[in-house]
Amino acid sequence: MKKKIIYIVTCFFLTHLCYAQGTRLLRDPDLSQSHITFTYASDVWIVKKTGGLAKRITSTAAIESTPYFSPDGKWIAFTSNRSGKNNAPNYS
Repeated sequence: MKKKIIYIVTCFFLTHLCYAQGTRLLRDPDLSQSHITFTYASDVWIVKKTGGLAKRITSTAAIESTPYFSPDGKWIAFTSNRSGKNNAPNYS
């Protein structure tokens, strides 16, 4: 009986570790004066530096990555493969 309980508890914790990914998919953060932008699950998100709910600002079948704020913080540039290849923004 003791082995069975240990087996059940071990299986529970291993299952929890496999499915409780947390925020492991957050990538490419960038900061402005008041916000943070990042990619999660191939979309670009934004959240206030003070916290709160993040807002997804892209929602396509394409893969978006490497978001960057403009120097004034009003715009976000990012790379996307919407046209079949990665189209990076021009930073000149």
